Amino acid sequence: MREKPKIGQILYSLNVGNAARYGREQKLTPVTVTKVGRKYFYCKVGNYLETQYHLKTWEETGQNIGSVLYLNAEEWEDAKEADRICYFIAKSFGSNQNMKDLNFKTLQDIEKLILIGENDGE
Repeated sequence: MREKPKIGQILYSLNVGNAARYGREQKLTPVTVTKVGRKYFYCKVGNYLETQYHLKTWEETGQNIGSVLYLNAEEWEDAKEADRICYFIAKSFGSNQNMKDLNFKTLQDIEKLILIGENDGE
């Protein structure tokens, strides 16, 4: 779970989902935290309406999530790189096959690394 934001803190909103479709560029927009509750917090850009976000995920509430918040641009870049790496790994083992023809020992090492990563969060 992420750290609870503070009123007046500047965060960065990234348009996602339908808000990032049809050729719309994904861009970070600075937003200001206006209210913080037990389950949700609110941010707004300038004098526009407030947007409600989940404290746990920092995602916009509602059926169609239009934005996600980040502490800074570096955090967003890290998230993009993590997505790229996960995609590469998934593609390397598509359809439960060893697409890269890795030897058995290398596969065991990869499994150990993944298991170590799972235990790091505990």
